[in-house]
Amino acid sequence: MTKINIIKSFRYSLLSLLFFLLSVSSGASTDFSKLKNLALQRYGARAQDTINDLEKTVLGLQSATEQVKIKQINDFFNQHIQNFDDDINIWGQSDYWATPLESLGKNSGDCEDYSIAKYIFLKELNIPIDRLKLTYVRARI
Repeated sequence: MTKINIIKSFRYSLLSLLFFLLSVSSGASTDFSKLKNLALQRYGARAQDTINDLEKTVLGLQSATEQVKIKQINDFFNQHIQNFDDDINIWGQSDYWATPLESLGKNSGDCEDYSIAKYIFLKELNIPIDRLKLTYVRARI
């Protein structure tokens, strides 16, 4: 892959993620009905079941302590994104920032995919934004 294609791929991935983050950061809660329908259409019944489990988890954590929310969301995504792999093997791109639906649907992800999913749903559970950070480091070898 040429340097220009890598940059274009990174920009596309970043723009897709930013659009997704803005849509869920607008103060509206996650539309699980829409997510379930998309999961079924794109990835099948297993993915739809996973979104059902996510909805139950999020609803069950509404009044939990911050520490419990963090632990349960961390555990949920660690259990439901079981295949850790490189983006090139999952998406055919050297760097792709997947939405939580994509990661759960493919049951695969890399470091930032786990982080993005956890970030979004901790935010959904009203963990203060100043307590949530995403850091991106790109190693030059």
